Amino acid sequence: MKVPSLTQLRRTLNTLGHLKPSQIGFRLLRMAQSRFSALDPLPGRSSFNIHEFDFDTLPATPSVLMPLSDQLQFLSSLQRGDFTHLAHTKSIGYEQPDWHLGDIKADRLWVVTLHYQHWAVELAQIIAHTERQAHQKSATELLVHYTTDWLKHCDISQSAARPLAWNSYAIATRLVSWGRVLALCGHQLNESHPQFLNTLLESLFRQASWLARHLEWDLRGNHMMRDLVGLAWAARMFHKHRDHHHVYQWQKLIEKHLPSQLNEQILPDGGHYERSPMYHLQMMHDLMDLLDVISPGPLSQQLLGKLELMSSCALITRHPDQQIPLLNDASLHSEYDAPSTLLRSQRYLGTYETDLPLGTHQLSSTGWIIHHDEHWSVIFDTAPLGPSFQPGHSHADSLTLEASFAGKRLFVDPGTFCYDHDPTRQYDRSTAAHNTVCIDNANSSDVWHIFRLASRAVTKDIDLTSFDNGFEATASNDGYKRLDPSLLHQRRLVLTDQQLLIIDHLTGQNHHDVQGGFLLAPEWTATQEPLGWTLSHPKLEQQLTIRIVCDRDLHLDIQPADYHPGFGVVLPTTRLVWNYTGCMPVTVKLTCQPAHAPRQSPHFTRMQQSSSSSQSHRQLSSRDPKSRESADLAEGTISR
Repeated sequence: MKVPSLTQLRRTLNTLGHLKPSQIGFRLLRMAQSRFSALDPLPGRSSFNIHEFDFDTLPATPSVLMPLSDQLQFLSSLQRGDFTHLAHTKSIGYEQPDWHLGDIKADRLWVVTLHYQHWAVELAQIIAHTERQAHQKSATELLVHYTTDWLKHCDISQSAARPLAWNSYAIATRLVSWGRVLALCGHQLNESHPQFLNTLLESLFRQASWLARHLEWDLRGNHMMRDLVGLAWAARMFHKHRDHHHVYQWQKLIEKHLPSQLNEQILPDGGHYERSPMYHLQMMHDLMDLLDVISPGPLSQQLLGKLELMSSCALITRHPDQQIPLLNDASLHSEYDAPSTLLRSQRYLGTYETDLPLGTHQLSSTGWIIHHDEHWSVIFDTAPLGPSFQPGHSHADSLTLEASFAGKRLFVDPGTFCYDHDPTRQYDRSTAAHNTVCIDNANSSDVWHIFRLASRAVTKDIDLTSFDNGFEATASNDGYKRLDPSLLHQRRLVLTDQQLLIIDHLTGQNHHDVQGGFLLAPEWTATQEPLGWTLSHPKLEQQLTIRIVCDRDLHLDIQPADYHPGFGVVLPTTRLVWNYTGCMPVTVKLTCQPAHAPRQSPHFTRMQQSSSSSQSHRQLSSRDPKSRESADLAEGTISR
């Protein structure tokens, strides 16, 4: 047995120190249950009469049926044993499917998504809606074939099925999937395969019983909400079951825990407390899935109120391409995309709005400052890393930003490729991969393993001023004080007259290696210039110029980098980098503007460290930051 080093022990204790005592207690309980089966008996089997099941009370799927050509390709793929999701196609085989059971180390997200059984919903849509009988027959055969095999080889009695196939989140997601399936084609399955349907319903009841005993109080966050969604769907599916005391217990769990989880997870400005735009959209779907099965009353009204808050936040937190920024763990290639999520939510709310709200918006509770105008969209991340007790989806990205110019993404976060313990995961979470400042090649927050976080940066001194044609925002990040107590990263953004200024100031006295960088969207091409770069986009006639000003020697570079806009997706791109090695303090000013715009002088207002940690947002329509008193700064030497 490998003995952990003192450094690793300190990191582990630092990580555990932020958890709630209940999280540690539940994790210890789960560990004991996995080791001693007597502590966690298997759910009993329950006889089931199909007449106790009412298919007509289940809500139909909100998804759109795929075109006929795609149906044929989808059916052909499954007939070969090929499953496609998260941008990857893998063969699990047809005759003897390989469900990837056991303690999987690689492609874990792909495997657990296989067990969500979204493919069953796709097949059910074809069975229910297509006009081609051959497609209906093929889809029914595939649905029965794969599900029967899954029920046989992935039962809870198989210990290898527990890590991924029977983890609580997978069960909860699968219960919703099968609720949709039965709403779509339950009657057809009852007529054509009654024995299969009985076996399936028995398994779903056991899965719900297991889920009710294994709510993820150790993880909380989006996992806990999904668990409650799965239970709500199970209670709706089995509300006529003779073993009604189980269903009654599920309903009581929902009534007890859902209100508090809504208040804990959804912030006053509508953001989700994990600060991931993708999981924000997922949470909106969970609220809507709950609204589909929960009876009208105070709880449904609370859900509608939270959905309205989240919808308003999601409407703001987009780029001009209508999709989300990739802050923290986020993917553009997931089942939760912004346009369809907002469209679905607006049907529940009775509102229809798709345009980006122009102007400057401060989501104070979430921590995002967002500006949209006819030229620029800028998302400035001044947020905490997530709830202190659940930062698993956070990146070491304090004070990062994303930006679009002329409707095209310009500066992008690296995205999320996978949830495996590998170098790609480390890259996606690292400070050096984000549009911020990295010191001594260290992360501003100590992200480690897949979802863990030890020491963490605190963003403070947040200040925002908006004016007629832009905004000015400042914030500070103390993440590097563990390296040097005098180190503080201050960032100021000023946007006006199509010009974006990014001013980074590093306080301190000691010698450090500092790197600032900006990851470009792949469509942009960068050309090195004496004092910066020129950027070109194939769909824009207008070029952008980026100029760097500093009173110290800088080294500028264009480096190859990876961009992960979706799970399993790698796009090659470039990263604009400046490096400084020497003593602090140092201030670096970056100016990004259209090439035809008049160049600004190398003068700018020196950043001042605020003595207050409070946030302020002042609306000053007549104030322009260029009218402030400026201090001369020599340009210095910049080397390639």
